[in-house]
Amino acid sequence: MSRIIMCVDMDSFYASVEIRDNPKLVDKPVAVGAGNIEMKSEGVRLGDYKEISGAITTCSYVARKYGVKSGMRLSAVRKLCPDCILVPPRMQRYKEISDQIMELLENFVDHENFEVRSIDEAFLDITENVKNFEEAEQFGFNIKNEIKEQIGLTCSVGIGPTKSIAKIASGTNKPDGLTIVFPRNVEEFLKDLPVKKIPGIGKKTAERLKKELGIETIGHLASIKDLQKLKKLFGKNAIYFYYVANGIDQSRVMPRSGIKSISNQKTFSKPIADEKTIKETILKLAERIYKRLKKGNLEFKTVTINIPFDVKTFHSKSISLKHYSNSLETIINTANQIWDENIAPEITSIRRLSLKISNLRKIQTKQKDLTYWFKNNK
Repeated sequence: MSRIIMCVDMDSFYASVEIRDNPKLVDKPVAVGAGNIEMKSEGVRLGDYKEISGAITTCSYVARKYGVKSGMRLSAVRKLCPDCILVPPRMQRYKEISDQIMELLENFVDHENFEVRSIDEAFLDITENVKNFEEAEQFGFNIKNEIKEQIGLTCSVGIGPTKSIAKIASGTNKPDGLTIVFPRNVEEFLKDLPVKKIPGIGKKTAERLKKELGIETIGHLASIKDLQKLKKLFGKNAIYFYYVANGIDQSRVMPRSGIKSISNQKTFSKPIADEKTIKETILKLAERIYKRLKKGNLEFKTVTINIPFDVKTFHSKSISLKHYSNSLETIINTANQIWDENIAPEITSIRRLSLKISNLRKIQTKQKDLTYWFKNNK
């Protein structure tokens, strides 16, 4: 059976965060970058400056309609789109939002089936979560909806039998798209795409493929006969390019080195104030979290409840224990204590509830000394 891999790629991430945080930028051409001009946090209009130098990191999809592209010089951006608003980058803010997204995504799969590829991209191996590719499509829509509702941003999702196909698919229908490639359709999906769609093939490599071998599409690359010439030109990367062009990719989803936290959340269809429902929800979330805690052979020290009001504001309270624990009962009791003492007195109704444990570490197996052994084996 084919693996089912999903690639989640945030749409124009830096620019989208800026637009989300500043509604005045909605429906305007926006670029994130820096130059030789005095920047303002709300951004500046490029057409207001005669002399300008510098470059942009990324831009919104509205700006792209004018021909603006990532990495473009400011002078070129101004020429194409004088109304483009240049906003200074806020890397700490992007990292903060990225952490929220990745934490949300990791709730959908086991830790070993989740890979953070970059600040705005992740892979999920959902083979164990769905029965087939048809079911995977709905799984993808669920993820897109959760990110949009909880984070306030859109993403594009690609689903396929390999990481490379999922990655290529995620960029096919941007923004806010979902593309699924069934194993039987891999060749048809790839054949007419330009070779630069293959991860690892940039502009220069694509130009070289065209100049040296007359190869422009993935289908051309897949059918190449002279593999030795390809190897001579691109070394060890040649076989990788050839295999990916033929839909072959054995690379696995690689989890990050350590789990920082485990969380789960519940979104209600309407605001609720019923304490019984809230306590039942806390119990269910705690049980899901405990299952992952036990599987990872971990213990925790901090329990947190987050009550999001919208994508920008939330109510958060935590309790840190004196000692590490791996007890389900401790998660439940601590979460209930947080609710009773810190949240219930301040909030009348909620639409979402998120429960998290953090300060995680692997359970250490303590070696018993000889005194202990003799004492208990008389």
